Amino acid sequence: MNLVLYGDRQPELRETLVRALAAYGGVQYYGGGGLMCDPAEGPVAHYLYCVKDPLRVGMPNTVVVFDSDRAQDIQYLPEGCPCIVDAGDAAALSYLKSVGHAAICCGTSAKDTLCVSSMDYGNAVVSVQRELPTLTQTVVEPGDVPLHLKKPCEPFSMLAASAVLLLSGLAVTDGIAF
Repeated sequence: MNLVLYGDRQPELRETLVRALAAYGGVQYYGGGGLMCDPAEGPVAHYLYCVKDPLRVGMPNTVVVFDSDRAQDIQYLPEGCPCIVDAGDAAALSYLKSVGHAAICCGTSAKDTLCVSSMDYGNAVVSVQRELPTLTQTVVEPGDVPLHLKKPCEPFSMLAASAVLLLSGLAVTDGIAF
């Protein structure tokens, strides 16, 4: 799966995405000054591109996570490209609406696609509020997904990483751990 992290307002978001993708197939990522791989050896299932420049996405099976206040700089997103957005990011939501793209909103409200329903030390529960079509042509049904967090993270980072893994087609019968 290809993943684009557009922007860098929250450096912790990139770290959380890398940790989650590394736990489920490995990740090769470009950003923060270099090209890295986690784990360092072996095949990888995910490719993460961290960009700040005007965004133009032309690859199939690409997910975009918005972490920028420059949504107006987006040059191209292919039809059907899943876009993960913080529910409070009015600029990104407005842009996506203006070009007819659906947003996967992550926040604390029942109207968001994914929201945190509970959180304590090292564990959380993410509620998927509506059907979520995956890149593997399956659908994640509404319901709760338990998370086992190896490191504390901000709510949007946790929700965005969960959304990315769900979009990749990950089976979550026992929850997600990252």
